[in-house]
Amino acid sequence: KVGEQSKIPLMLGFLANEGYELFPVNTALTEPELKTFLGYVAGDRADELVGEYDAENMSPGELQHAISTDLFMAYGKRQWASYHADAGQETYLYFMDHVPPAFHLYMPEKPELELPGGPRSAGAYHSGDLALVFGTVDKVGLHWTEQDRTLSRLMVRYWTNFAKTGDPNGANLPVWLPFSSETANTQRLDDNPVTVPGIRQAALTIMAEAHPP
Repeated sequence: KVGEQSKIPLMLGFLANEGYELFPVNTALTEPELKTFLGYVAGDRADELVGEYDAENMSPGELQHAISTDLFMAYGKRQWASYHADAGQETYLYFMDHVPPAFHLYMPEKPELELPGGPRSAGAYHSGDLALVFGTVDKVGLHWTEQDRTLSRLMVRYWTNFAKTGDPNGANLPVWLPFSSETANTQRLDDNPVTVPGIRQAALTIMAEAHPP
């Protein structure tokens, strides 16, 4: 925030379902407790914040979990990107909503992870981008598809270019525009990667107003 960070380019990002089994859902949360939580997160704009989520189909604990995940991950990453870009450093923010198969990341000898809804029912879960970034699909985990492999090849090139030059862009790659506080440019990583003007902007803006830097 004060501009004392290293004067280097920065790449950072988050996934669509970061909170899946990363944070516990408080199944005992009551409506009054949820209201208190919402007041802390959003102040007098709590109702607006709730409107950004599928609240009608969520329990109080599930709604708190979704908002808490965005506050910690999406909002935290956007603020970090803003601080770095405002200090005059090239910044590239990504958001991955491509859903990879889930597996035991740290148990290569037992990769199968039994999920009730199947191997992709975890969504784009926390750490779900690692095999794609490092090009290790088909070497770890199970159930990879050609869509996974295609995105992995693209991500490997982005990350390699960034490591070499401080800029992920390169020949025959979808353009990745740098982030700024004004544009909130974010590269959406899925079957058709493209820069979009921010992700979950309305919810994150409400959070920012309730918790100014």
